[in-house]
Amino acid sequence: DKQVCFSVPGEVSTCYDDPGNPLVVKEDEKVKCLLGITSYGGSSACKHIDLPEVFTRAGFYIDWIKIHSQ
Repeated sequence: DKQVCFSVPGEVSTCYDDPGNPLVVKEDEKVKCLLGITSYGGSSACKHIDLPEVFTRAGFYIDWIKIHSQ
């Protein structure tokens, strides 16, 4: 529940130094939703095609975010 894996067939994966980058989905023309934050993925060689990336699921921490952002 704390993590989500994501990849796009035929696309490159993240690099070892990418943690912290967002996984954002577009809900409509104006609204974007943060789904996750890069946890790990790719490899030290970077840019491998079709390797899944692991993201920390942002929604899992929504209560913590609300408490600490007041």
